[in-house]
Amino acid sequence: MNAYDKLTGALIGLAKTTFNDAHTPALLQLLLDGLRAEETMDPARLAALTDSAAAMKRAYAPGCADCASPCGRTADYDLDLLRAAPTELRADKERLLFCLRSIAAGCSSWRELSPETAQLLLDGLCAVGEASDQAFIRPCLQRAEEHIKKQ
Repeated sequence: MNAYDKLTGALIGLAKTTFNDAHTPALLQLLLDGLRAEETMDPARLAALTDSAAAMKRAYAPGCADCASPCGRTADYDLDLLRAAPTELRADKERLLFCLRSIAAGCSSWRELSPETAQLLLDGLCAVGEASDQAFIRPCLQRAEEHIKKQ
């Protein structure tokens, strides 16, 4: 798995970990920075963002790293699962990731995020990592596409 895919998987894991928690400026900025990252970016920068996501996950859920019975709630997402998904589901997940990256590209700072947009980024990342059918992912994809039309 390349550094870009590792970062994307780590962002999905971070979103799942922090979903029910307060969304701090540091969390929102990291999500923006990670979603704005590009495949052609310096691998060291991608690795640094991935490490930051892992550190933030440990801060939000300190006991999970050493849990004897991991539930998967804080696990990074393996993008090979996306690639192996049925064609239509894979297409929806890839489209949703594209939309989330487009939304993030329009913001240079967490201060520019409305609470609704911040929640959309978290919901979208979680949907990519959790959705096993289109009925779950399509509403989130529709929200993201509507948001982009308004930008």
